[in-house]
Amino acid sequence: MPVLIHGVTGSVYRYSTRRNSAVHIENQQGVPVRGGGRIHLSLRIPREILEVFIEAPATVRKDPLWEIADEIDHTLAGLLSRKPKHRKPTLSLPFSRPLLLPAYHITKSFLENTRPPLEIGTRRARIIVNRKELPLIEKWLRQPPPPGWDRKAILLWFFLDRTYLKIALKPARGQNVANQLFRHYLPSAYFTCSELVKLAYESEDLDRRIEEIMTELRKTDKRAKMLLQGTKRLSDKHKDRTETVCLVYWGFHGAWKRYRLEGLLRPLDALRQYLYGRERRFLTWLHETFKRELPDLYYMDGVFEWSKKLYLGKRGAAAKALHLLD
Repeated sequence: MPVLIHGVTGSVYRYSTRRNSAVHIENQQGVPVRGGGRIHLSLRIPREILEVFIEAPATVRKDPLWEIADEIDHTLAGLLSRKPKHRKPTLSLPFSRPLLLPAYHITKSFLENTRPPLEIGTRRARIIVNRKELPLIEKWLRQPPPPGWDRKAILLWFFLDRTYLKIALKPARGQNVANQLFRHYLPSAYFTCSELVKLAYESEDLDRRIEEIMTELRKTDKRAKMLLQGTKRLSDKHKDRTETVCLVYWGFHGAWKRYRLEGLLRPLDALRQYLYGRERRFLTWLHETFKRELPDLYYMDGVFEWSKKLYLGKRGAAAKALHLLD
């Protein structure tokens, strides 16, 4: 079964190309709960249900996937109110209501170009929960969400990334699937590495590790050495951009050649190609909100730790962790 791994959250999307299959989604690191602990949920959503929400026109809602997040939230709340009687260690819960687009959102033209919505409701999406985590789930449901967020937004962030769902539903053929994914990982990779370089000004450990990687690249890679040597007489800003490019190059070592992409572009060219305009604004907002509202989770037990594993670990760590290399 093909696997997609989210480049920021580490969420795993497993899918099959068979018509009547389902997409399996889980976050192995878990959804963080304030005060400690993580919730480990898994979703199993039939392809035909996801297709309606992915293909729904923009006029339906800002993001129709909110409907699915709302159903997950509703089902978890219902689980706590009725307390399942059987003692199975794992609970497999159908979504509490059929996953259908609300009738008042469906236009005549949309219905004419897709299957009738009642047909979609014949197969139910399911949430898989470990019984031991019910107290944590109850704690999470009772906590006020961070300002500017709600539980549905958090569920979307961890389990329902539109881009990954699109790839799962309509993957490219053969090796092009991985190439498609690799290109998708790069904007968040460049953004994340630029954040690591900025944080190194305040952290001796980070600064030391980044310098170790730059030293290793100077010794073993002639092209990286030339790129880094060109920063000696330039501003700190240009040096930071160069180190950002080199960290992404280090993390995805081995994948550049395999998928025929250039990993050592000039810093400005790399950032203009992969991290420009709308993409940068969205990632900036996302990371800044996470850092401001949930700093402990961001730095100590979440996105930050995952990023260090990918881009400050062994050479090629990101390429291997994200299944771009065997």
